[in-house]
Amino acid sequence: MTPHIYRFSEAPIWDLQRSYYQEQGIHAWQSEEVPQYITNNPIIAVAYAEMIIGFLQDRIRLGDATEPFTILELGAGSGRLAFHILKELCELRDYSGLSLPPFRYVMSDLAVKNIAYWQQHSSLLPFVQQGVLDFATFDAVRDTEIHLTQADIRIQPGDLQQPLMVIANYFFD
Repeated sequence: MTPHIYRFSEAPIWDLQRSYYQEQGIHAWQSEEVPQYITNNPIIAVAYAEMIIGFLQDRIRLGDATEPFTILELGAGSGRLAFHILKELCELRDYSGLSLPPFRYVMSDLAVKNIAYWQQHSSLLPFVQQGVLDFATFDAVRDTEIHLTQADIRIQPGDLQQPLMVIANYFFD
């Protein structure tokens, strides 16, 4: 008899985790109940930023650099990884002298509490003001569109001219 294979999102632990993060919000990280440094540190962020810059440079070489790029982080949690990636991306962009296409980094999470926290966080606000950071409530299991809270636009399948870059660093931990 062949065993039935289930998606992880169908396992009981999936619903328990969803409930935990929705209830706890940012408190899950502030209370140190959820480990984060191993997946949200500057070294990992530099690696991601360098890959993103390399990808953008490749798109320029292909002559495909006029439309903005969207980078979607699934389950951005505390927001530390996004902060470190954005800091590095902007530094690489500003100091390299490279002509890069515009980009928008979207921090997403299932927990509305996390998004409210990010929107007021003093370390993230400069990126919002520069127009390189936006936020979205996003359920990767159920949602088919992304509603950006800052730009107040919806991204649906087929809307983007450039490939959607997805970071799911903590999402699968």
